Amino acid sequence: MKRGIVVAGGTVDSGMKDILENREGGTIVIGVDRGISVFIRIGLQADYYLGDLDSIDSADIPLIPKDRLHKFPAEKNASDLELALALCVELDLDEVFVYGATGTRWDHSFSNLLMLKRFYDLGLQVILANEKNQARVLSSHQTIRKEEVESYRYLSILPLSMGGVLVSETGVKYPLDQERLLFGQTRGVSNESIGEDIKIEVMEGVALLILSND
Repeated sequence: MKRGIVVAGGTVDSGMKDILENREGGTIVIGVDRGISVFIRIGLQADYYLGDLDSIDSADIPLIPKDRLHKFPAEKNASDLELALALCVELDLDEVFVYGATGTRWDHSFSNLLMLKRFYDLGLQVILANEKNQARVLSSHQTIRKEEVESYRYLSILPLSMGGVLVSETGVKYPLDQERLLFGQTRGVSNESIGEDIKIEVMEGVALLILSND
């Protein structure tokens, strides 16, 4: 599996240096606009730097390696993060963790969550992550097991399909057995791991899986 890490311009984990230094070999790393400053601050290099550079500290711009920079105009029809994920598709990556995709701007945060479905349909599993949360798309005939969720206390299934999703959950406080969760319904929010063999299976539809800790 070909993996990537994208560091965007929102709120970034304090442990970002450890995440980058301990990444799996061969992982492609991309710094996006203000996220580029993270690499300069911690003294690490990304494989690609991308963005319009309108939100980065001007003192950092001369420090960006020009041979790794994909610069775009400020006025364009896609966000810098969307362009970075499009690059991941071009690079034929299978899975990418995105840090700094959420912050104080609700419009950016919400659009970034919705982008997960678009890029999932293009064959790229995008996982938004921060110190407390992780979000990814689940679709029909896809199963999530304990090792993928065990470090989180809460898990929520939010239907993205207008017809809802058919889902089963075991190893959780509120098990579900082929239950249909409707779009806009909160039935799937804030289930809890109880330390057993957790299994989440979507039989029909597309959902957002959000893992959380307090």
